[in-house]
Amino acid sequence: MIIVSGDSFTDPNFKSQTNPDLVMNNKKWPDYISYGTIINVGKSGADNVSMINAAIRQINDNRKIVSNVIIGLSNWYRFALPHGVVNPDWAYNFNTAEKEKEFNENPYMKWLINSDYYDDNYKFNVGYCKEYNWWVSNDDVIEYSVEQTLFAIFNLYQICKLNNIQLHVFQMIYPIVNREETTHKFISALLKNKWFKRISKADINLIGWPFFNDIGGKCAEELLTSIDYKISNIDSHPNEMGHEVIGKWINENTNL
Repeated sequence: MIIVSGDSFTDPNFKSQTNPDLVMNNKKWPDYISYGTIINVGKSGADNVSMINAAIRQINDNRKIVSNVIIGLSNWYRFALPHGVVNPDWAYNFNTAEKEKEFNENPYMKWLINSDYYDDNYKFNVGYCKEYNWWVSNDDVIEYSVEQTLFAIFNLYQICKLNNIQLHVFQMIYPIVNREETTHKFISALLKNKWFKRISKADINLIGWPFFNDIGGKCAEELLTSIDYKISNIDSHPNEMGHEVIGKWINENTNL
């Protein structure tokens, strides 16, 4: 058995918010894995810690028959709260009145604000980010973001090791919105983190490590090189062709 976990790029029940009438019963990337029975616990909006915890719960329930675990990481700035996930990376869009105006005129935001999906969680996200727009460049928050993801990966590795399970980890979407003013701080925090060093030496199949392309890493989203691999020009989630590309990349790099 292979356990797969991730965010909306992995979610077997994913529904496009921008195209709600679009039938999404196509294959997802885990369906292209050429070996074993797949248990997909991916969930739209999941932060890295939550998706890893979902995999751990499956290990606890099926430890005798699990052979591999594959994690497709999301944005490292996401945080799980009792009522949903907050994404402080949005805060960048509210740093100035000009940026906020540009954000609000984005085709996706125009659609979202007038849709049924603009629920309390989205409203909280927008309000939270307007209030705390310093988050994305705050050194303590950056270090915490790095720490929580790396520690969760290493904790999962220890559990897998105890149960003779091979762990595979890759970065699905860009770890952070690629901006010069925060990328340097984020990478600095990553490279000096003790869990980064331990993970680098651990028996983990790290696909595209160290994930940030500024230091030679790679993420799966970079494979979606044209609109042909995406749902639409305002929904960057993979369509069936995109999922196939990602699935083949995982197959080539997991050696299951």
